[in-house]
Amino acid sequence: MQVGVIDAATEQMAIDALQRYNLIVVSLEVQKQKLFSGGIFSHVSLKDLAVMSRQFSAMMEAKVDLPTIFKTLSQQTTSITLKEALEEIFSDVQAGLSFSQALGKHTDIFSEFYLNMVRSGEVGGRLEETMVYLADYLENEDDISSKVKNAFIYPAFILLVFVAAVILIVTMVLPSLKTVFEESNAKLPLLTTMILYSGDFLLKWGWLVLASGAALVVFFARYIKTEEGSAILDTIKLKIPVIGPMYRKFFIARFADSTSVLVKGGIPVIQAFEISSFVVSNYVYRIALRDIADGVKRGELISELFAARTDIFPPLVGQMIAIGERTGRIDDLLSRVAKFYNKEVSGIVNSLSELIQPILILVLGVFIGILMTAILLPIYSLVKLF
Repeated sequence: MQVGVIDAATEQMAIDALQRYNLIVVSLEVQKQKLFSGGIFSHVSLKDLAVMSRQFSAMMEAKVDLPTIFKTLSQQTTSITLKEALEEIFSDVQAGLSFSQALGKHTDIFSEFYLNMVRSGEVGGRLEETMVYLADYLENEDDISSKVKNAFIYPAFILLVFVAAVILIVTMVLPSLKTVFEESNAKLPLLTTMILYSGDFLLKWGWLVLASGAALVVFFARYIKTEEGSAILDTIKLKIPVIGPMYRKFFIARFADSTSVLVKGGIPVIQAFEISSFVVSNYVYRIALRDIADGVKRGELISELFAARTDIFPPLVGQMIAIGERTGRIDDLLSRVAKFYNKEVSGIVNSLSELIQPILILVLGVFIGILMTAILLPIYSLVKLF
C-alpha cells in the first residue's frame, strides 16, 4: 500500500491522475492550505530549485555522502520553504525512504516531471546526470520566464504612472478650470465635457470603482483556479496575437524536451506523454497529450495522433515523430524539436522586448494628445472671447 501527496484542482482530477498510473485509490483526504501557502511567503523559485539541483549533482560527483549533501543544501539555500523541505527529506531518507519517495511528499515544490526524472535516475543509476539535466532545464525555464517578465515590467510601470497622471489631471486640474469656463459663459467642446464628466464620476464614485475592481480581481483569481476557468483562460492565451504563437512554441518545446529526457531515462513512451502533460502548464495541451497517450494505448501510431492535432501541433512535430518511429530514435528527434522551438521562443521574446517600448510610446502619445486637446481647446476659445 502506497501513501503519497498529489496536487490537483479537484478531487476527481486527483483520482483521474492516479488511475492513469494504474493505481487504485483506497482513500483520498483533501488537505486544506495554510493561510499563506502557495503565496509569496512559501514560494520556491525556479532559480532556487536550479541552484539546489546543480549543487546536489556537484556534491554527488565529488562523492559526498547524502547526509552531508542535505545538510549543506539546507544551510546554503535562501528559501525558508525549501530549507524546511530539505530537512524533512533528509529525515525521510534516513528513515529508509528513497530520494524520489522523500521528494514525493513535497509536490508543492517538486513537480511531477522533477519527481519522475529523479525516479528514473535512481532506477538507471544515473542520478548525478539527471540532476545536472534538471539544473539545466530549470535554469532555461527561469531564463525564459525572466525575459518575458522583464519585457513587460517597464511598460507596465510607465502605464501605471500615466494612468495615475491622467486621474490627477481629470479629477483635480480640469475641475479647477471648469469654474473659469462657466464664469466666462464659454461653450465647452464635447471632448472636454466628456472628460470633465468622467472626472466628476470618479470623484463621486471612485470608491465604488475601486471596490468593484478589487472584487472582480478576487473573483477572476479564484475562477481561473477552477478547471473551467483554467480551460477558458488557457484557450484565450493561445489565441492572443503575437503572444499566442509564443505560448504555443513554448509549450511544444517544454513537452518535447521533457518527453525526450524521460524516454532516454527508460520511461515508457505512454507514461512519458502522461508525465509531460503535467509539465505543460496549459489546459489545452495537457488534455491533448493525455488523449494522445490514450490513443497510443489503443495501438495507434504516435505520428498519426499528432498529425490529427495540427490545430495546436505544427506539421513539423508530427513529421519529426514519424521519422523517430521509423528509426527507433523518437527521443533524439523530440530533443531536436525542443531545441528548434526553444530558439523560436527566444527570438520572439527578444523581438517583443524591442517592439513593446515603441508601441507603448505611440499609444501613450495618442492618449496624451487627446488629453491636451481637451485642455487647450477651451482655453483657446476663452482667449478668442477676450
